[in-house]
Amino acid sequence: MADRVSPSAKPATAEYGSAKPSFPATKAQLYGATRPAYPSQPYHRHRRCCTFCIWFLLVIVILLLLIVVSGTVLYLLYRPQSPSLTINSFKLSHLNMTSFSAFNSKFELNINATNPNKKLNSPSSSIQSQFS
Repeated sequence: MADRVSPSAKPATAEYGSAKPSFPATKAQLYGATRPAYPSQPYHRHRRCCTFCIWFLLVIVILLLLIVVSGTVLYLLYRPQSPSLTINSFKLSHLNMTSFSAFNSKFELNINATNPNKKLNSPSSSIQSQFS
């Protein structure tokens, strides 16, 4: 029985370094003070700019989407059609060409415009115009 060796008589092993661990463990051993300390990350200004850009683009996309949806709803409600124009009469009463660059004429043009849209109406009366 003389060959028994107590645990305190064993030599220190190099598992955690060459130093013999002490009991109870110190705070440095508990919290890993031997690992390198990482520097704190500095506050980057571009993060604020990126956040603003993302929100700005999101607002623009939402506004464009609202415009497209409202335009589609208005088109489906009213079903706009282009007016039909017909020429009823054309009368050339005076034509004078004194030189190559001077040209005088007088004519009457009667146009009938009808609006096929039943929900969209624009009242109009007779229109006269003169050109010189």
